[in-house]
Amino acid sequence: MDTLPPAPASPGRTPHEHNNDAFYIAGIGASAGGLDALKQFFSHMPQGKGLAFIVLQHFDPGSKSILTNILQRTTPMKVVAMERENRIQPDHVYVMPAHKHLTLSGKTAFLEDDKEASLHRKPIDDFFAALAQNQESCAAGIILSGAGNDGAAGLKAIKESGGITLAQNVSSAEFDGMPESAIAKGYVDFILPPHEMPAKLLQCIKDRRAENSGKTAAIPPKYYRSINDIIKIILMKTGHNFSHYKKSTFARRMEKRMSQNDINSITQYVSFLQQSPSEANALFRELLITVTHFFREMENDAVIKEKVFSGIFKNKSADDVVRIWVPGCATGEEPYSIAMLLTECMEEAHQHFKIQIFATDLNEDAIHFARAALYPQDRIDHISPERMKRFFHKKNHSFVINSQIREMVIFSCHNIIKDPPFSRLDMISCKNLLIYFDTALQDRLLPLFYHVLRPNGYLFLGKSESIRGFSRLFAVIDEKNRIFKKIHSSVSLLTATALSQEKNEPFCHKEQQHANTVEPVSMKEHIAKVLFDEFSPPCVIINEDYTILHIHGKMDGFLKLPAGEPSFNIIKMACEALRPELRVAIKQAVKQKKTIYSKPIRMNTDDSPLTINITVRPFPEAHAHSQLYIVVFHGQRNSGHSGDFPSPLSHTKETSPHTAALEKELAETKKSLCDILENLEDANEKMKQAHETVMEKDEELRSAKEELETTKEELQSMNEELNIINAELQHKIDDLSKANSDINTLLSST
Repeated sequence: MDTLPPAPASPGRTPHEHNNDAFYIAGIGASAGGLDALKQFFSHMPQGKGLAFIVLQHFDPGSKSILTNILQRTTPMKVVAMERENRIQPDHVYVMPAHKHLTLSGKTAFLEDDKEASLHRKPIDDFFAALAQNQESCAAGIILSGAGNDGAAGLKAIKESGGITLAQNVSSAEFDGMPESAIAKGYVDFILPPHEMPAKLLQCIKDRRAENSGKTAAIPPKYYRSINDIIKIILMKTGHNFSHYKKSTFARRMEKRMSQNDINSITQYVSFLQQSPSEANALFRELLITVTHFFREMENDAVIKEKVFSGIFKNKSADDVVRIWVPGCATGEEPYSIAMLLTECMEEAHQHFKIQIFATDLNEDAIHFARAALYPQDRIDHISPERMKRFFHKKNHSFVINSQIREMVIFSCHNIIKDPPFSRLDMISCKNLLIYFDTALQDRLLPLFYHVLRPNGYLFLGKSESIRGFSRLFAVIDEKNRIFKKIHSSVSLLTATALSQEKNEPFCHKEQQHANTVEPVSMKEHIAKVLFDEFSPPCVIINEDYTILHIHGKMDGFLKLPAGEPSFNIIKMACEALRPELRVAIKQAVKQKKTIYSKPIRMNTDDSPLTINITVRPFPEAHAHSQLYIVVFHGQRNSGHSGDFPSPLSHTKETSPHTAALEKELAETKKSLCDILENLEDANEKMKQAHETVMEKDEELRSAKEELETTKEELQSMNEELNIINAELQHKIDDLSKANSDINTLLSST
């Protein structure tokens, strides 16, 4: 048997007895043909399970509804017609009147008149969005029979907030428009006939409560091979690798998809993934968690302005750009919040800078939502009235962020694991993202953040995250708010980024992990280290840009700091006599990807002549995006001689002056060549910087183009709505014309 052991339930207690404040609220949307479906649903929903239901059905507000009386005859729960203010209680059914706008605050529901009801045709979407924003993972959305597509977008909001979504199967629906639209969007957890929905909903809630209490059974070791197969399938079908996703989180999300598809066997689920074109994408979306809100973990904004933004502004001139990266931005609330705080801080300091906030996420749907910058009422309830008035303006029942803030934020789809990071950053806000990654990936990303931050750059982490093991890279600025600052460290620490290699190994069992752990340093290893430090030749580690990342041993006579602006370029730091051969050896090693040995180089020193051989060897543990090289300097004293090296032809007196002249000319030619090469390298470096600037501009233009396309789509949508309204008006005009003609005919006949 390869079925997963079921999660144990709490004996003798119904779910809502665990915490009465955390009971689920289920919203039910229905339209034409929905009455029979509602009766079937509530006739199979037992009492005392601790759920509350809010029902919204499309009907004419001018007619008196008797839905409350009809449902009361089908369920033992109390059915209530909603009023202007309602305290939601478990084991109650609330019927929402037509053309009302619902808002939720905790467990209290408020109804307001829908002033634009004639134009606003999707009240179920708005209702579900409000439910998702307020209840988050304690929300459930159910779509029953109805025409049109109302409710589909609302189910998406509930799904993204971690709630449960159900839709009536098309075959049992009298009108299949609403269920079919919801199913086609791909955000429905369970597709069932109405009479089977209550049992599935209760079972899902029971499983979640057991999971949250820590009572879900661990996946046995023998199933890790199947999990690896699932990771490979996701990689093959979506292009995204989840091997570094925390295995406990991965297992919970996978179990949820298995439960939603009525599958208990892992091997059966692997087969299902291989055969179902849509399941891999459904699991992929399940693994992406988009829980966020405005000013999340920014309650003390005065601290952020004083300790972070003021420090960034202090080292900026008026023409400088403030660059910030927000990886895992979800639906955009966090980067927009940072943009608002920056705007306030600049005005308070009477300063102005260009702001570039790069907001990235793996979820394309979330990025599209963020670009639109349109948020429903419930998502901005906790924002102060002053900020609402300043940064938002109302659009129908939602609020759109003003253009000043939107222009600061550039959204793009980006995989933080494999895509190149942004560079020259003043701040990175990576909140509640690392908690989903294993230790190995966290240990790669923190040095990466260090590398792309500017000197004295800032790093924000979530309340449950830390810089564990990297205190030499970041200083703690505010422990409570998890704010850290990049500190100057030794050059060798930069290799943490370069040497960290992306590993795509699947999850392994604990025994395998234990076998790969590093044992404490033994006496043998300690002796080997001492011998290495004492007797190994001096060497450096460089990247393909000739930048020195690590220095070992004494470099006297080989390298020295250049005059003027500090540089870690090995050619500029090398002694003049070494530069020609060193440049050739490195260039060949980079081109041929193999070990290169230079010609012997003779140098005269104060003590005795010195012969130097240079070895350039590709580093065996190269980073996935940057090859590294070891440059070893082998120096050998020529004992028994003193002074300068004799010239090979010095014994021929007649040729001595001529040889000296040739050697002098050769030395001058070499120096001239070195100067030309250095100038070319400087020009090449400037070209690289110019190229990077062009790429940044190109990125901004692409983002602007996407925003223009989004605006174009919005205008097209508005144009379609206007055409529909125009057609309706024309139809009324035709009716009036016909009626007027009939009246004129009647009058003329009399």
